[in-house]
Amino acid sequence: MIKTYFKGLCIAFLMVNSCVVLSQEVPTPKSHFGFDIGDDYQLANYTQTEAYFKKLAVSSNRIKLVDIGKTEEGRSQYMLIVSSPENLKKLDRYKEISQQLAHAEISAEQAKVLAQESNIKDDI
Repeated sequence: MIKTYFKGLCIAFLMVNSCVVLSQEVPTPKSHFGFDIGDDYQLANYTQTEAYFKKLAVSSNRIKLVDIGKTEEGRSQYMLIVSSPENLKKLDRYKEISQQLAHAEISAEQAKVLAQESNIKDDI
């Protein structure tokens, strides 16, 4: 009876954890493009790269895909932001902090407080 319960518990644990792992599988460049980045005589085109970025964005909670405007050809220009899920939720706040620090219209003490909030490690 205990062995059967333990087997069932182990199977349930593996099923739940495998679902979590599968949902977080990030496709490798080789699995998407068919070659490793940097391979001789291999270069991904824009359409392939755009499709890969979109795959990455939906495959991980650590990636955010941002459309930052248009290229000269009128295509969307993308930026991938890779960070922890917690940091991605705070991107707007980090942008505000970055702008305040860049404009240098705050005191050194205020700058230190903002730097600590945004996890900046350099001395200010």
